[in-house]
Amino acid sequence: MELVQDYTSDDDEKEDPTVGQVEGFDEQSRRANDHQGRLRSFSHQEGNYATHVYVSVSIPSNMTAILHTVLAALKRREPLLQPLEASAALPREESLVQPSYHVSLSRVVPIRYHEIEPLLLSLKEYLTPTKRTDLSFGDLEVFENDDHTRTFLALGIAKGRNEVCKVIRRVDKAFRDHGLRLFHSQPRPHASMLWMLGSTRGSLEAMLHEEVSVSKQAWEELKMWTFPLETISCKIGQRVTTVWHNRLLEPRNHAQLS
Repeated sequence: MELVQDYTSDDDEKEDPTVGQVEGFDEQSRRANDHQGRLRSFSHQEGNYATHVYVSVSIPSNMTAILHTVLAALKRREPLLQPLEASAALPREESLVQPSYHVSLSRVVPIRYHEIEPLLLSLKEYLTPTKRTDLSFGDLEVFENDDHTRTFLALGIAKGRNEVCKVIRRVDKAFRDHGLRLFHSQPRPHASMLWMLGSTRGSLEAMLHEEVSVSKQAWEELKMWTFPLETISCKIGQRVTTVWHNRLLEPRNHAQLS
C-alpha cells in the first residue's frame, strides 16, 4: 500500500474552532477532556474564527457495513486506534463508521469577523470553474498533525484526485488574496478514518506493510464505490456555508451570515 512520507493532516482541528462572540458564530465552551489531544496550529485570540474549506463525504447505508469491516480489521490489529468521533450512545464496536467524513481543501486558519464575507465571495469566485466529478477511495495512508500529537489512518482519494488538487489550488488563490496560510505544496487528498494519540507513524506504516486480515471482497467493494464532488463547504466558527455546488445558480441559496 502506498504510504505518505512527509505530510500532515488538518483533521486535528476541524472540530476545535476558536471562540467568537458574534451572533451565528458563537462556540460553546468545551471541557478540556473533550479535545482528545487536539491542538490548534494557531494561538487562541478573542474574535478569531477557525476557518476550513472541505468536501463532505456522506456514507450511504449500503457502504456502512463494508467500511466497518475494513476499519474493524485495522482496529483489531491496533486496538489504540479510535474513530474520529466516538458515539457515547453506541457500543464502541458499532461506532467505528461516522455518518460522514471530509476531504480537506484548506488548512484550518483563523480569520476576523470583517474578513468573513470577503473571503466567502473570493472562494465562490475562484471555485466557479469547478466541475462535478466522481471520486473514489484508494489505498490506506498515514498522516500526523503538525504538532505530532495525533496520528491518523486515512483513505486516499484515487479517482478524481487531479480534480481535487485543482480545487485546492483555487482555494489557495482565495486564501492568498486574504493573506491566509496556504495548503500543502504537494497535496494528498484524503479522508481520515481512525486516529491514535502520539507520533506513531512508523508503527502504523509498518502495520500496513504487514498482512491485515481485511475481507478482500469488502476492500474491493470499498474501492469500487464512487461518490460525487458536487458541494464544497466553508466552515467558519460553527457556521457552514456552501461556496460551490454543482446545481448552485443563485446567491440566495448560500448560507446567510446573519
